[in-house]
Amino acid sequence: MGEPGLYSYKVRNILENHSWKPFDEIVLVVISISDRATFELSATYLCRQLEADWQHSYALEMNGNIVWIVNLTLNAALESEERLSRYLPFALRELYGKAGASDRFRGFNNLGLSYKQAILSLEYGQRATPHLWYFPFSNCTLAYMIDNMKGIFPGEMLVHQGLEKLMQHDRYNNTDYTKTLFFYIQSNFNTTKAVERSFVHRTTFLRRLERIKEIGGIDFDSPDDMLHIALSFKLIDQIT
Repeated sequence: MGEPGLYSYKVRNILENHSWKPFDEIVLVVISISDRATFELSATYLCRQLEADWQHSYALEMNGNIVWIVNLTLNAALESEERLSRYLPFALRELYGKAGASDRFRGFNNLGLSYKQAILSLEYGQRATPHLWYFPFSNCTLAYMIDNMKGIFPGEMLVHQGLEKLMQHDRYNNTDYTKTLFFYIQSNFNTTKAVERSFVHRTTFLRRLERIKEIGGIDFDSPDDMLHIALSFKLIDQIT
């Protein structure tokens, strides 16, 4: 389903049949039912059921999935998003369906991109947490950003040079400076929490931080450095 088809067909129906305003807040959900026989038997019924349970919504079959658009403005945005996360798993469990949801958005011109967000939510969500039924795009945004920031380079070529020096030092000297830095970042640079996680004395931990600065040339006061290192740990997690 491309953006033009979604725009011309679906927006026309929403405007004509539901009288939605062009800049109402909306969320788009793509529902996938893996068993094709089940989909063929239940898709039309599920579309009507979704619309019955959610007054200000519209559902249709498209490209072997169900596309469901919910008007958050008319459904009271904050309440409806929370209700959505509870409703969909219950509705889909018996059908063995999965649902990916876009971020909330305004403007019917964004329907095509929001559809792509919902599709990506399904892909990333089923890969990371296959036991769940509902995947909002906000849960996979960081993973998507990391995948797309690599460009032509493999992940190991984007790792912060200071972190690379630290890992090399650990390999050659059987030290744990990389783990110390990881705990520090994971604890939001809170030394007390990082010490608790690393099971070492506070003085020992502080000495390690000083050595990390020396070995890697890392500036803990640089937001750019720390962001690069935090993303590097995410890349390393994908590599290993």
